[in-house]
Amino acid sequence: MACPFCKKEHPETLEQALEALERGPHLVREALAGASQGELMAAEPKPGGWTPAQVAIHLMDTEVIQSVRVRKILAEEDPLLPAFDQNAWTAALSRGRDLSDVLRTFELLRKQNVDLVRGAGPAGADRAGRHPEYGRLTLRELFVHLSTHDAKHAQQIRRMRAAPRS
Repeated sequence: MACPFCKKEHPETLEQALEALERGPHLVREALAGASQGELMAAEPKPGGWTPAQVAIHLMDTEVIQSVRVRKILAEEDPLLPAFDQNAWTAALSRGRDLSDVLRTFELLRKQNVDLVRGAGPAGADRAGRHPEYGRLTLRELFVHLSTHDAKHAQQIRRMRAAPRS
């Protein structure tokens, strides 16, 4: 079955996805290593793009939303899952953020979310909620889809940092 989000096939098992998600915050920290917060906030993105710091903030904000989704699916019957406009959140919520706090929060939320899914077992992973844009989604689908998100953004950060400055 194709992923409800991206319409691609994801060959990963839930456990493989959870292992990738556990590694994700480390990949992002590595991609950001060696630069000051000022450098990461000031790096000029492509038009309409994000700075490296904004990418890290996006990852933490995504994990906040994922936290709510996980808890609603595990605690409620057929809950309505929150959606969010990632570009609006990035535009409105990036200023004044301390990157070390953002990364620490991202790591802690991710650990809690992965632990909740693992603790729920196969029956919990098959529980579902309703997303306003994508319809019925199981925990398994949410986490398998998200499993490559951090690595893609870590690579994006590396490319931005390696790009020549004008």
